[in-house]
Amino acid sequence: MSSQASQQNIENLDQVVYNQITEYIKQQKEEFNNIDLYEHLYRVFHKLIREPNKFCKDLDHFNLISDFIKKNSFNYKCPLSDSEVNNIPLKIAEHQEWISKSEELFKDFSKLSLNRQKLLIQNFYEDSLLLETAGIGFSEEESFKISQSIRRLADQYQATSMRFWGKYLTRGKDYYVAQGLYSNENCDKLPDNCEQKGQGVNRYTFWVTHNVLEEWTELPLIHPDHIVQARQIKYLLTGDLNASLKTYPLFYGKEKHFLKAQLVRITFGSELAPKGLYRPPEEGENDIQLEDEPFKLPEYTELQELSTWVHMHPPLLKQGRTTIYVDPKLPEEEREAKLAELQEQDQDTQIERLRDISQDKSPFALPEGEGGNEEEETNWQKREYGDKQQFNTIEGDTVVNYNCVSFKNLTWPGAHLVVNSQSYCNIYVGYGLKQNQHPFLPVEPSDMLEEQEDTDEHPEPNPNNPPDEVESDSDDEKKEEDEEEN
Repeated sequence: MSSQASQQNIENLDQVVYNQITEYIKQQKEEFNNIDLYEHLYRVFHKLIREPNKFCKDLDHFNLISDFIKKNSFNYKCPLSDSEVNNIPLKIAEHQEWISKSEELFKDFSKLSLNRQKLLIQNFYEDSLLLETAGIGFSEEESFKISQSIRRLADQYQATSMRFWGKYLTRGKDYYVAQGLYSNENCDKLPDNCEQKGQGVNRYTFWVTHNVLEEWTELPLIHPDHIVQARQIKYLLTGDLNASLKTYPLFYGKEKHFLKAQLVRITFGSELAPKGLYRPPEEGENDIQLEDEPFKLPEYTELQELSTWVHMHPPLLKQGRTTIYVDPKLPEEEREAKLAELQEQDQDTQIERLRDISQDKSPFALPEGEGGNEEEETNWQKREYGDKQQFNTIEGDTVVNYNCVSFKNLTWPGAHLVVNSQSYCNIYVGYGLKQNQHPFLPVEPSDMLEEQEDTDEHPEPNPNNPPDEVESDSDDEKKEEDEEEN
């Protein structure tokens, strides 16, 4: 009888404890907004008290019960009413900045002069459809934003021409790059040995940004030394224009100067145009000019030939310029001698303008006499995409082809020219690293030789049997030896 009473008292005590714990947890659930922990404790204690004999044998069972309840509990939340949903604070604050910038970009588009922009400014959205066929495209949304941002930039600077140059990849945030021409009378004046704005390596202005919805940053003018030093190093950019470069040899400038130098090197080495669109400069002219007659792209079969495409820009000389510079303060005879010496040392000065790309040599070309074919020696890799079938138009006088051809530059991996029967587009997407040598493939070291057998050891420096002492010669004997030698 007493055992039954004691068991009853224990059950009553457990019920009291259970009620107290339950009441406490309910109070905490009402007091705190974050009730996940208290809800979990409530369920764990409920399980322990309701089934004490099964789960209270070992302390480790507490963790097992806790994990079991976490994985098998159903947390029901009552759906919100319409009034509650409408009164929820805006959760788009993190996207509000992006939305406002996108709206501003589209509003600026309506203010632009569409006719003027169509004549002078690249419509990258249309070109992106061509690039997408060759597998180099951007997304449709990104292409449209790039196109609108380029037009807004051109209108902001009153540029005479503007195009999307490409995307320069970095270790951090990548650079979107725009290339254009505009007059700026307030630009910085450079030393005499530098090409001024609008000339040579500073002919084009480049703008960069990490986000096409934000403002573009104009890159500074560069010196010939920047080109020369950039040729000696390979460097992955950080994404910070004001960062210092830790390289050897040392680069005297910030990342923005190195970036501008690389953009100029890539542009002057890989930007192409169809033959017949421009004419070489005449006497008194510094740059190529458009032909007077209207230009039309050749037939598709002719567009596939390397000889149809020419370099728009002259090669960069060893001085880091497009033209040879000689100090005008030197006497006339010294200037002529110096000019002749520089022309002899730099063979690029003999290359004609608007040279076709079939003359370009691949960085992987084998030396003369070691074999190799013509396709391996060229610097441009051709590949076709799309449907190769040709179709006649309704009139029947022309042939239409919906295929496209991509020319990939091997010296500057990432530089492409994509063309079809209606248009063409130059673009670059890469890290700005030049491929100017064969891959580094070190020779495997030979097998290690066997160790040499050990030689016998001898006591040194004192041997076991020291030699007999030799008496030194007397003075008379030394004199006689000297007389005999004389």
